[in-house]
Amino acid sequence: MKPHQRKREPEGADGRAFGEEGVNVEIEAVVEAGGAEVQDEEAAVEASDEEVQGDEAAVEAGDEEVQGDEAAVEAGDEEVQREKAAVEAGVAEVQGVEAAEEAGDAEVQD
Repeated sequence: MKPHQRKREPEGADGRAFGEEGVNVEIEAVVEAGGAEVQDEEAAVEASDEEVQGDEAAVEAGDEEVQGDEAAVEAGDEEVQREKAAVEAGVAEVQGVEAAEEAGDAEVQD
């Protein structure tokens, strides 16, 4: 092909024709840099996932602590119920004594 018949390539901003090795190398470098940036973002997402998993583990540990507190409250409730039963038994005993005293008063009145 004669030089005047050769099709001229359009030029880039830097004056080099598109398709020249230098431009291709620059484009590849930009693409590779973008790929590295994506990998950095993926690593950040994975680190964030680990942080979320850590938070979930903390929440689960908190749940276990709450369940422990609930069990302690239930145990406390049982203790309170026992104390109420003891008080009621004491009241019944006092009422029995009062009934005996009243019976004694009635006996004395006879």
